[in-house]
Amino acid sequence: MTDVRDALRRVWTTEPGAPAPELRGLPPDLLPVDATNAVLRMARPEVVPAGTRSAYEGAGPVSRVVAVTDFEAPPGLPGTPREVTVPTSAEVLATDEPATSTAYLSAWAPDGRCWFLAVTAADAKTRWSTLDALIEANLG
Repeated sequence: MTDVRDALRRVWTTEPGAPAPELRGLPPDLLPVDATNAVLRMARPEVVPAGTRSAYEGAGPVSRVVAVTDFEAPPGLPGTPREVTVPTSAEVLATDEPATSTAYLSAWAPDGRCWFLAVTAADAKTRWSTLDALIEANLG
């Protein structure tokens, strides 16, 4: 896994900087952190697509949220598919991977925007309520 992380770090640190996406609907105890380092701390950094990234971490029930916008080729998402129950005009694919305590979302909005979200929390209910809040606030 170290080789994957080293390769990702080299790619991500040589990409030109772009403004990070601002997320609405984040839990209040999360603070912005360096996105490259946050992704490399994830159990599966290889599933995070290249694009405009932002990350937030905290010590509350949700420990990390990673967002990526403007990506071209989203990877497959690990875990078990989950139905998104909040209303959105975007086409979405959502999964939950209990082994890594992470819920994933890829979404394509009608206006051409695309989003990848990863929410890490020990409790599945917390992962999904947080993901639902992010969908409503950013893709609703």
